[in-house]
Amino acid sequence: TNPAAVAGPLVTFGRPVTAADPMAVLRETDQVTELSQGLYGVGKGLWERLTLVDREVVALAGRLGALHYQYPIVLPVSVLDRVGYFESFPQILMFATHLVADIEVADGFKREAELSDGCLRRGADCLSPAGFVLQPAVCFHAYRQFEGRTLDSPMVITCAGQCFRYEAGNACGLERLWCFTLRELVFFGDREFVLSARRKCVDWAVRLADRYGLHGWVACSSDPFFMRSDDGAKAGSGLEGVDAKWEMRVKLPYREGSIAVASFNVHGTFFAQRFNITGRNGPIWTGCVGFGLERLALAMTSYGHSAAARGDTHGE
Repeated sequence: TNPAAVAGPLVTFGRPVTAADPMAVLRETDQVTELSQGLYGVGKGLWERLTLVDREVVALAGRLGALHYQYPIVLPVSVLDRVGYFESFPQILMFATHLVADIEVADGFKREAELSDGCLRRGADCLSPAGFVLQPAVCFHAYRQFEGRTLDSPMVITCAGQCFRYEAGNACGLERLWCFTLRELVFFGDREFVLSARRKCVDWAVRLADRYGLHGWVACSSDPFFMRSDDGAKAGSGLEGVDAKWEMRVKLPYREGSIAVASFNVHGTFFAQRFNITGRNGPIWTGCVGFGLERLALAMTSYGHSAAARGDTHGE
């Protein structure tokens, strides 16, 4: 629960409070259902808070002129290979596969498939090599979508979807899930445009958190999602002197610790170089902002909020 911060907070918000862990009540009232390790269903009031936050972020995206896209939850492994993800974060990936396309193999699987401790122990040799992963973030699809294009002007898109990161034994209620909902904004433009867009999103997110009475901070983080912190790619992406990742964390009112509810990332030319995305007037930078909706809904619940906001951020 400790942030991988390399500097003090850029900004703090709210005041500390003390409250009981809400998970017991959420379970009793069917707002949360544990389906398996790291996998939860969300309903009723918690679902309303989750969708409320999503509407807030969509409204922000609208004010930034964002285009809306929807992508599948599976991602070709070739996309992650091109950005060096297998050398950076392979331990969190969850792979998607299927039976080998052969009727005899399918018949053999019918006869041999056998579970042990909830896992497929026999019949696994009938599976095709994994050509896809369950997406660890939604924005990877956007860089692939605009591969080889020359952009005439800056662009913002927004997308949302369920993301998957294997947390092994680190899964912990809604604080750390194997499957979670991420609302993202993705920026394409020159350096100044991307840095400015990130700053606007941070300022907006701080106002939102403060309005809901949440207590926490935004700080630099040493674990950018798209490359290792010691990777020489930073120098080649124009990120010298730029914080690649800022992270918003909310203090948990029911125990020591905090959870990251949003991240604000600048990639420099990292993705544009790998997908040959260029600009009419110069190199393209990219950036992305991601809001973890389950964690934000949990934070709101922990601080005693119902599904109704105390106001709105429209026009801020």
